[in-house]
Amino acid sequence: MSAPIARFARRIWRRAAASSPVTGRPSSAENTVALDEEFLRRLERLSLLVRRPAAGGTGGEHRGAARAPSTDFADYREYQPGDDFRRIDWNAYGRLGSLYVKLTEAREQVVVDVLLDASASMNCGAPSKFLYGRQLTAALAYLALARYDRVGVTVLGAPLEEDAASPRRFAPARGRRRFHDLLRFLEAVTPAGGLHLDSALAEYRPERRRGQAILISDMLAPDGYQDGLERLVRSGLDVVLLHLLSPQELQPAPGGDLELVDAETGELVEATLTEHTIRTYRERLDRWCAEVEAFCARRGIRYVRATTDTPFDTLLIDTLRRRLILH
Repeated sequence: MSAPIARFARRIWRRAAASSPVTGRPSSAENTVALDEEFLRRLERLSLLVRRPAAGGTGGEHRGAARAPSTDFADYREYQPGDDFRRIDWNAYGRLGSLYVKLTEAREQVVVDVLLDASASMNCGAPSKFLYGRQLTAALAYLALARYDRVGVTVLGAPLEEDAASPRRFAPARGRRRFHDLLRFLEAVTPAGGLHLDSALAEYRPERRRGQAILISDMLAPDGYQDGLERLVRSGLDVVLLHLLSPQELQPAPGGDLELVDAETGELVEATLTEHTIRTYRERLDRWCAEVEAFCARRGIRYVRATTDTPFDTLLIDTLRRRLILH
């Protein structure tokens, strides 16, 4: 998206949110990230679809890069001096007259890091993009923890001075018992300030290569996003982009003469939101979304765009499965 369109989208949000009591931080009712127990049990049937061999250590449920003692058959190779006689396939010897050993693959953990956009533009919409993004983070984290993967959360965006104590990193953890710690972390995070997405992604340092990075963001980044996503791909990560927009951003209502305020910079601009203006905005927004999706396709990044009025179980159990994020 060009810089003018990104900033216009952020102003549209402020206008659309003006009719509701949004104050710059979630209300106590909006601050809960807890998910329904029945929904969590349904999530346990799913797992993250990782397209690259895992490399987070043994003990998980994903296909490993290394051949190792296991019950999961992978391949055969000819016997070599020093191989374990117990791994010789005597049935193959009876058929072929040569010694072959069975190769099996280890089941390993994946290190999953959710990168959550916590800039001011996320704190908008009905439902709020930030609340939706936090709940999506919690659901994906639970799904990974239930599969014995290591899961961390990195908050993107600089907090305002009064929010300087807001946590920015949940170190990778393993096991369901850490889920409530992760929920407490997410509930303490507040959206504030701006976000230079390219710079934030450039500063991100994964715990190890061949992990998975899931970016949850509205992508309203006038300074660009391509270099940052490119850096994630080049680092060896399996990258997923979950692009969140609110219904008000997709279809703002005409409102005549207005003074719009950029949610992140405070910049003011006067505009007349006629049907023609909204139609032009929608055309450019649709074109920009298509450009983001096309960039991701070229770089091998799995991309899903969702609006915050999408039922949560529909997104996770239907859409993300069809788009090969979960299986």
